[in-house]
Amino acid sequence: MACKTTVRGSNGQKLYDQPAIRDQWKEYTEELYEGEQQIHLIEKDETLELEPNILKKEVMWAMKQLANRNPPGIDGIPTELLKPIPVAALTTLCQCIWNTCERPKEWKRSVFISTPKKGETKDCTNYHTIALIPHACRKIIQQRLSITIDRELSDVKAGFRKGRSSHDHIANLRWIMEKAREYQKNLYMCFIDYSKAFDVLEHNKLWICLKEMGTPPHLIELIRSLYQDQEVTV
Repeated sequence: MACKTTVRGSNGQKLYDQPAIRDQWKEYTEELYEGEQQIHLIEKDETLELEPNILKKEVMWAMKQLANRNPPGIDGIPTELLKPIPVAALTTLCQCIWNTCERPKEWKRSVFISTPKKGETKDCTNYHTIALIPHACRKIIQQRLSITIDRELSDVKAGFRKGRSSHDHIANLRWIMEKAREYQKNLYMCFIDYSKAFDVLEHNKLWICLKEMGTPPHLIELIRSLYQDQEVTV
């Protein structure tokens, strides 16, 4: 990650020196994800019943979903160089991961890109940490997972769902506001924003939640494998 020109240290002092800035980002991300080190992992089921094999058309679909001109992961390989690879070869690789729930060590390394949100940009806490993960097989896992998850989600859930958008809720809210004004009624709205909601999520509870929603154990194990033994460059 290209270091910011200035950030605030833990004591509030401004840091200008590049090594000091890198150390501050390292300290911040380690503290942010420190809780994950204490999570007790559910014991792996050695008699896991595998889901149906990956189809070539699934791999073709997944490759088409990968956008061009995006920053590459830690391996430096852009999407444009992956797409010409024969589908049969990619399918064989994905199937190996699918069967073993194990990924190459290189795929366990990712890069954190910091993107600013609201607030002072000199404060590390005011950045989203987005991981660039070189792993196209995730698209297939996500698609298989959506078959189970979508039927469990409420119809009012619009965010992060295919074919839906938070714009739907904005349109509904605007209609409600117009009606409240038309009939001269009081309207009260409450918006809740959880700080670092995605970063502080306990993965072990996530696996339990997926199990309770009826997610096939094989898919849960595949998702868990995405988070185990991760190495991150900031």
